[in-house]
Amino acid sequence: MIEKQVGNFPPTPSANASPAPLFLLIPLDHMVCALPASEVLEILRPLPVDSVPGSPAVVLGLSLIRGEPTPVLDLRRLLGAGPAPSGRFIVLRTDRRRVALAVEGVSGTERIPSEALDQAPPLVSRAAAEALEAIASLDGALLLVLRTARLIPESLPVPQA
Repeated sequence: MIEKQVGNFPPTPSANASPAPLFLLIPLDHMVCALPASEVLEILRPLPVDSVPGSPAVVLGLSLIRGEPTPVLDLRRLLGAGPAPSGRFIVLRTDRRRVALAVEGVSGTERIPSEALDQAPPLVSRAAAEALEAIASLDGALLLVLRTARLIPESLPVPQA
């Protein structure tokens, strides 16, 4: 398998080295968001969503996914971007629950070596409410690696199924 160069670090194959973690890439305006592929349960076309009165704007509502009511969150609004039509749902396993992220689309997967990732600067970390794990550059675009477990702030009231 040929890996793309990420940041300033080309991949260095080694017989003893474990492969770099695999990430799901999600385009967001002029940036790319990355989620650990190990925490992605499935990617599917958007399903009907029933709104829940009193929910914050980032919570689109509940959707029946594989027979289980699942909260659906808008990734763009969660990260402070304006709304856009959803082209895919990404169903994730988080520390607290199973959730679906509504995204415009998915651009693929990429193995990203940990040494290619920089810690998020303090101002960026605060602005992203601890949802940002690291930053890097991928094919000339800013890459934001998201912490799945921290993507949904504790203070956010997400409807329970």
